[in-house]
Amino acid sequence: MGSSAIKKESSISLQYQCKDIKLAFTARYGIDREEEMEVENESVDKIPHEVTLEVSDFRDASSSKSIHFKSSNIECNVTGKVGFLEDFVKSPEDYMKIITLVSLHALGKDIKGPHLFPGEEVLFVREINIDGEAITYEKTSDLAGYMITLHECQKINSFVYQGNFQLTSVLWLLSEFAVTKFCKGRE
Repeated sequence: MGSSAIKKESSISLQYQCKDIKLAFTARYGIDREEEMEVENESVDKIPHEVTLEVSDFRDASSSKSIHFKSSNIECNVTGKVGFLEDFVKSPEDYMKIITLVSLHALGKDIKGPHLFPGEEVLFVREINIDGEAITYEKTSDLAGYMITLHECQKINSFVYQGNFQLTSVLWLLSEFAVTKFCKGRE
């Protein structure tokens, strides 16, 4: 009887849902394919190997989509974007505004703004390392119908479309940022 190796992998996932939209993003990293990269002079020890994005529009099923592919060019797509997040995101609500607009973009909807949202938003970000340890960030919007102003939409769109735009790269960066900024006890 031959032996079989157990393949370990780490991952990060982001799930967002509001009244009309559901977005699920996952990036998986195989330990034999891990690479080191630098984003804004910060060392990041993994590049997504396998990326999955599913987005659903409960009002218009024709704009719903599912994407699955291998990606290794995250570094060039996120360079220069960390500074914006550090300046713009002063609260979890600011982060939710970015996620909301990115979700609308994924569906091909208008993201020029301003936008009013129902406040029924749920966000769940989880990072699992190769040892199976998880770090989780959860947020439920406590704002009943908040406004994303025209100025905020312009700033967020400038961030999203800066440089070599790829939606999955932006979602990966947003996932890593949430875990780093909002999870206590992270080294």
